[in-house]
Amino acid sequence: MKIAISTAPQATIFPDGHFELLPHHVWLWTDAVLGVQEHGALPSVACLIALNGAGISIQGLMDHLETPPQDVLFGEIAIDLDRPLATDITYRITTRITAVERKQGRRIPAFDRVTIVQELMDITTDARIAAVKQIWIVSRRGPAQ
Repeated sequence: MKIAISTAPQATIFPDGHFELLPHHVWLWTDAVLGVQEHGALPSVACLIALNGAGISIQGLMDHLETPPQDVLFGEIAIDLDRPLATDITYRITTRITAVERKQGRRIPAFDRVTIVQELMDITTDARIAAVKQIWIVSRRGPAQ
């Protein structure tokens, strides 16, 4: 599945960040998720690169969304690999909020479904290596607006 990158006017683009993926990062990630490393890095290592190399922290994203951490749930995640992840290269990470959709639920009166897309680019070739799309569910206290 190819993750669509929105260029809609409501998209929020954050500063680029960088992360150098080293062999020990792959080993530690693989061990932490009880994975088996047969042919290079697991695709889920893209999440490690995206979160650690973003130009904005998780707390920074929450501040931008004007929400405390206890009101955020991680709803979905999708990883789109264009090519295998490689070690000993530096990735440039772009981070965008591509959609915010206000919804109502039974247990949470109002919440936002926030779509965050991070693209991982090879810093030397500027080729896209992967994209990570996250859906955050952000509780909004009080009646729906």
